[in-house]
Amino acid sequence: MMNRYFSGRGLDRFNDGFGGGHMLFGGMFMGLILLALVAVLIYFLVRNHGIKTHTAKPEVKSTDYYINILKENYAKGQLTDEEFEKKVKTLRDSDQGISN
Repeated sequence: MMNRYFSGRGLDRFNDGFGGGHMLFGGMFMGLILLALVAVLIYFLVRNHGIKTHTAKPEVKSTDYYINILKENYAKGQLTDEEFEKKVKTLRDSDQGISN
């Protein structure tokens, strides 16, 4: 009886008929969990940094947006009176040409 424990065979529970079938299902279960984790990882990588499935239309900014930028530059002294008026007039003229 003591010889069974010291021979190393007594510690091998999967060869004595008890629990042998559990290793098969346990291994498959762990494999499925690993596969699910890999799939979730790939999903998040593709969703956040990967391939875009649709193309977004570029945002078209209004004339007022660009006029506000010109006002900021004018207030900082980066534009003269004439430059500011000319650029605002150009923007408003091009906006009217687009809307017609």
